[in-house]
Amino acid sequence: MTGAFQLAVLLPLTTDTSQVIGVTAVVDSIADGLMTFRLISPVTLAAASIYHFAVYNTINGSEIGGRLTGLGTTIDAPPINFRSQNLSGFTIGDIINTSDESLQLSPWIAGF
Repeated sequence: MTGAFQLAVLLPLTTDTSQVIGVTAVVDSIADGLMTFRLISPVTLAAASIYHFAVYNTINGSEIGGRLTGLGTTIDAPPINFRSQNLSGFTIGDIINTSDESLQLSPWIAGF
């Protein structure tokens, strides 16, 4: 499948915004199955902080594997699941709106 695909590490700033602190390169095609993407630069994570993994995807008709999780309603904490529309990709330092947090599907994304 072809189209832009990128992963990012985000640091929540408020319950409605997160800052991009790490990114992978943008790839223009993906395949079925498990894929590995390296961050462009290393990111040091603090033990007592919360972070999000985010996916940027313009591949028409693609599906990202996941599982049902989170809550169907808004709560006063950084969201587990969110979506932002009309992005052009991720750049370090970007502030992402995470206020749309009604999605309950968490992608299968892991960091190592």
